[in-house]
Amino acid sequence: MLFLGAFAILMAFAPGWAGEAIRRLSGVHPAALGEQGGLWGRLGSMASFIAFTFLLNLTLVEAFCRYVDRRRLRSLGWSPRGQRAEIARGALLGCGILLTGFLLLLAGGQVHVVSAAFHPAVLGAYFGITLLVALQEELVFRGYVLRNLMDSFPPRQALALSALVFVLVHVSGRSPDPVLLLNAFLGGLLLGMRYVVTLNLWFAVALHLSWNFVEGPVLGFGVSGLPVTGLLALNLEGDPRWTGGRAGLEGSLLLVPVLVAALAGMAVWARRGVPRTPLATRDGG
Repeated sequence: MLFLGAFAILMAFAPGWAGEAIRRLSGVHPAALGEQGGLWGRLGSMASFIAFTFLLNLTLVEAFCRYVDRRRLRSLGWSPRGQRAEIARGALLGCGILLTGFLLLLAGGQVHVVSAAFHPAVLGAYFGITLLVALQEELVFRGYVLRNLMDSFPPRQALALSALVFVLVHVSGRSPDPVLLLNAFLGGLLLGMRYVVTLNLWFAVALHLSWNFVEGPVLGFGVSGLPVTGLLALNLEGDPRWTGGRAGLEGSLLLVPVLVAALAGMAVWARRGVPRTPLATRDGG
């Protein structure tokens, strides 16, 4: 609870702190940078803010690990053991979920592709931004929150509680749409299921990264309510309950069965005896 309180305070003040830091460094307020600089101005403003919050969250987790939990940051699940396989599995699952949802919408006539434009530099910038988002959110929600809950609760309860925390943070300041709430909860479960088994964050990081990157910069949907310039330009002319509207695919009713199927597959995989990787111990050894 102490960590979540500190995290909430940090996130409440982070926009103002980030804006002031960027203004002092560049002489331009990030809002003006986004308005005057076009796409690259918006990307620069977004990247600066994400990098700033990443450093704040990294510092917060490091402080709690060192002075409260008495363990090393690395013990939260950053071991290179099995890293490539975990990254590949997480990336494939994230891409598969988003592409399945998109193809179903396309087949049902709910969305239409208006145009496609390949801009490597723009995609590269978005990739860097989504990577930082995935790293900081997995460090906070799975690496710290879920790991500490697992010290006090059975794995399933810890996973459910961490998913609830994930929901509360992701829908704060947004309309409490039931589908968005449900998908955020299912997504929180999916991101944490592998961590409960392996205590390795790389799967969740790759899943989170591929989800955001494919949803926005590739397919052209909004990401968490934010508009993104994607590889594809879409016409979301279908029912917002199916397309997700401005919320992106995470607000789509169609994604519920896709996520449930992914969770069922993960549960079967776990029951088949995927070995627990001894990556983290209480003292960080």
